[in-house]
Amino acid sequence: MPIYKIRGIDVDFPYEAYDCQIVYMEKVIESLQNKCNALLESPTGTGKTLCLLCATLAWRRSLGEFSTGSNRRNPPNSSEPGGSQSQGQKYPMIVYSTRTHSQLRQVVQELKRTNYRPRMVVLGSRDQLCIHDDVRLLRGKAQTNACRFLCRKQSKHKCFNYHGVSGWPKLIADIYIFS
Repeated sequence: MPIYKIRGIDVDFPYEAYDCQIVYMEKVIESLQNKCNALLESPTGTGKTLCLLCATLAWRRSLGEFSTGSNRRNPPNSSEPGGSQSQGQKYPMIVYSTRTHSQLRQVVQELKRTNYRPRMVVLGSRDQLCIHDDVRLLRGKAQTNACRFLCRKQSKHKCFNYHGVSGWPKLIADIYIFS
Protein backbone atom coordinates (compact mmCIF):
# COMPACT_ATOMS: atom_id res chain seq x y z
CA MET A 1 0.00 0.00 0.00
CA PRO A 2 1.33 3.44 -0.86
CA ILE A 3 2.41 5.75 1.94
CA TYR A 4 2.02 9.49 1.42
CA LYS A 5 3.85 12.13 3.46
CA ILE A 6 1.20 14.77 4.17
CA ARG A 7 2.02 17.70 6.48
CA GLY A 8 4.76 15.60 8.09
CA ILE A 9 2.46 12.60 8.68
CA ASP A 10 2.91 9.22 6.96
CA VAL A 11 -0.54 8.33 5.62
CA ASP A 12 -0.97 4.69 4.64
CA PHE A 13 -3.55 4.65 1.82
CA PRO A 14 -4.78 1.39 0.24
CA TYR A 15 -4.63 2.67 -3.37
CA GLU A 16 -2.77 5.15 -5.52
CA ALA A 17 -4.43 8.37 -4.37
CA TYR A 18 -5.85 10.92 -6.78
CA ASP A 19 -4.81 14.55 -6.39
CA CYS A 20 -8.23 15.47 -4.93
CA GLN A 21 -7.82 12.72 -2.29
CA ILE A 22 -4.39 13.99 -1.25
CA VAL A 23 -5.78 17.53 -0.97
CA TYR A 24 -8.71 16.23 1.10
CA MET A 25 -6.40 14.31 3.46
CA GLU A 26 -4.15 17.36 3.74
CA LYS A 27 -7.10 19.49 4.87
CA VAL A 28 -8.16 16.83 7.40
CA ILE A 29 -4.66 16.65 8.90
CA GLU A 30 -4.30 20.44 8.87
CA SER A 31 -7.54 20.75 10.82
CA LEU A 32 -6.44 18.11 13.34
CA GLN A 33 -2.99 19.64 13.80
CA ASN A 34 -4.49 23.10 14.32
CA LYS A 35 -7.25 21.76 16.59
CA CYS A 36 -9.93 23.47 14.54
CA ASN A 37 -13.11 22.45 12.76
CA ALA A 38 -13.20 21.78 9.04
CA LEU A 39 -16.13 21.73 6.66
CA LEU A 40 -14.94 19.57 3.79
CA GLU A 41 -16.83 18.46 0.72
CA SER A 42 -16.02 16.44 -2.33
CA PRO A 43 -18.16 14.95 -5.12
CA THR A 44 -19.80 11.54 -4.73
CA GLY A 45 -17.41 8.67 -5.41
CA THR A 46 -14.19 10.50 -4.60
CA GLY A 47 -13.37 8.36 -1.56
CA LYS A 48 -14.21 10.82 1.21
CA THR A 49 -14.78 8.12 3.83
CA LEU A 50 -11.51 6.35 3.09
CA CYS A 51 -9.59 9.65 2.99
CA LEU A 52 -11.08 10.79 6.28
CA LEU A 53 -10.31 7.47 7.99
CA CYS A 54 -6.75 7.20 6.69
CA ALA A 55 -5.83 10.82 7.39
CA THR A 56 -7.36 10.82 10.87
CA LEU A 57 -5.87 7.49 11.89
CA ALA A 58 -2.45 8.41 10.49
CA TRP A 59 -2.53 11.64 12.50
CA ARG A 60 -3.62 9.74 15.61
CA ARG A 61 -0.88 7.14 15.10
CA SER A 62 1.70 9.93 14.82
CA LEU A 63 0.88 10.87 18.42
CA GLY A 64 1.52 7.34 19.68
CA GLU A 65 0.57 3.80 18.80
CA PHE A 66 -3.01 2.69 19.28
CA SER A 67 -3.55 1.23 22.72
CA THR A 68 -3.44 -2.49 23.31
CA GLY A 69 -5.72 -2.15 26.28
CA SER A 70 -3.04 -2.50 28.96
CA ASN A 71 -2.75 1.24 29.58
CA ARG A 72 -6.52 1.61 29.78
CA ARG A 73 -7.27 -0.87 32.52
CA ASN A 74 -8.19 0.14 36.04
CA PRO A 75 -5.37 -0.09 38.52
CA PRO A 76 -6.19 -2.46 41.39
CA ASN A 77 -7.16 0.32 43.82
CA SER A 78 -8.92 2.58 41.34
CA SER A 79 -12.51 3.45 42.10
CA GLU A 80 -13.42 4.90 38.73
CA PRO A 81 -13.04 3.80 35.11
CA GLY A 82 -9.87 4.90 33.38
CA GLY A 83 -7.71 5.08 36.47
CA SER A 84 -5.74 8.16 37.42
CA GLN A 85 -4.68 10.97 35.11
CA SER A 86 -1.02 10.37 35.87
CA GLN A 87 -1.17 6.80 34.58
CA GLY A 88 0.21 7.70 31.19
CA GLN A 89 -0.19 10.04 28.32
CA LYS A 90 -3.76 10.57 27.16
CA TYR A 91 -4.41 10.63 23.44
CA PRO A 92 -7.40 12.14 21.66
CA MET A 93 -10.44 9.94 21.25
CA ILE A 94 -11.83 9.68 17.72
CA VAL A 95 -15.59 9.65 17.32
CA TYR A 96 -17.04 8.88 13.89
CA SER A 97 -20.77 9.46 13.66
CA THR A 98 -23.16 8.39 10.89
CA ARG A 99 -26.85 8.94 10.36
CA THR A 100 -27.80 5.46 9.15
CA HIS A 101 -26.71 1.86 9.65
CA SER A 102 -25.88 1.52 5.95
CA GLN A 103 -23.41 4.39 6.31
CA LEU A 104 -22.04 2.69 9.40
CA ARG A 105 -21.47 -0.53 7.46
CA GLN A 106 -19.68 1.45 4.74
CA VAL A 107 -17.31 3.02 7.27
CA VAL A 108 -16.42 -0.35 8.81
CA GLN A 109 -15.97 -1.84 5.32
CA GLU A 110 -13.67 1.04 4.31
CA LEU A 111 -11.68 0.70 7.53
CA LYS A 112 -11.05 -2.97 6.73
CA ARG A 113 -9.43 -1.90 3.42
CA THR A 114 -6.74 -0.01 5.30
CA ASN A 115 -3.72 -1.17 7.29
CA TYR A 116 -5.04 0.70 10.35
CA ARG A 117 -6.37 -1.54 13.09
CA PRO A 118 -7.50 0.64 15.98
CA ARG A 119 -9.63 -0.94 18.63
CA MET A 120 -13.15 0.34 18.11
CA VAL A 121 -16.66 0.16 19.39
CA VAL A 122 -19.71 0.41 17.15
CA LEU A 123 -22.73 1.90 18.87
CA GLY A 124 -26.27 2.13 17.57
CA SER A 125 -29.63 3.35 18.75
CA ARG A 126 -31.72 1.87 21.55
CA ASP A 127 -33.89 0.21 18.87
CA GLN A 128 -30.99 -2.06 17.96
CA LEU A 129 -29.03 -2.29 21.18
CA CYS A 130 -31.23 -1.87 24.25
CA ILE A 131 -30.65 -4.79 26.62
CA HIS A 132 -33.08 -3.78 29.40
CA ASP A 133 -35.44 -6.76 29.82
CA ASP A 134 -38.65 -4.70 29.69
CA VAL A 135 -37.68 -1.76 27.48
CA ARG A 136 -36.27 -3.83 24.62
CA LEU A 137 -39.69 -5.41 24.08
CA LEU A 138 -41.29 -2.00 23.41
CA ARG A 139 -41.20 -0.09 20.13
CA GLY A 140 -41.26 3.54 19.00
CA LYS A 141 -42.27 6.26 21.43
CA ALA A 142 -43.17 3.73 24.13
CA GLN A 143 -39.58 2.47 24.11
CA THR A 144 -38.17 6.01 24.05
CA ASN A 145 -40.37 7.14 26.96
CA ALA A 146 -39.64 4.04 29.05
CA CYS A 147 -35.91 4.46 28.47
CA ARG A 148 -35.97 8.15 29.38
CA PHE A 149 -37.97 7.40 32.53
CA LEU A 150 -35.50 4.74 33.70
CA CYS A 151 -32.47 6.91 32.91
CA ARG A 152 -33.63 9.98 34.86
CA LYS A 153 -31.56 10.66 37.96
CA GLN A 154 -34.59 11.22 40.18
CA SER A 155 -36.38 8.07 39.01
CA LYS A 156 -37.03 5.47 41.71
CA HIS A 157 -36.68 2.71 39.11
CA LYS A 158 -33.33 2.90 37.39
CA CYS A 159 -31.80 1.25 34.38
CA PHE A 160 -28.85 -0.74 35.71
CA ASN A 161 -27.35 -0.83 32.21
CA TYR A 162 -27.35 2.97 31.86
CA HIS A 163 -26.23 4.39 35.19
CA GLY A 164 -22.50 4.36 35.78
CA VAL A 165 -21.59 3.64 32.17
CA SER A 166 -20.48 7.19 31.27
CA GLY A 167 -16.87 6.67 32.34
CA TRP A 168 -16.30 3.37 30.54
CA PRO A 169 -15.82 4.42 26.89
CA LYS A 170 -12.24 5.51 27.53
CA LEU A 171 -11.41 1.96 28.57
CA ILE A 172 -12.51 0.14 25.48
CA ALA A 173 -11.49 1.79 22.24
CA ASP A 174 -9.46 4.27 20.25
CA ILE A 175 -12.24 4.95 17.76
CA TYR A 176 -16.00 5.09 18.23
CA ILE A 177 -18.52 4.78 15.44
CA PHE A 178 -22.05 5.94 16.16
CA SER A 179 -25.15 5.72 14.02
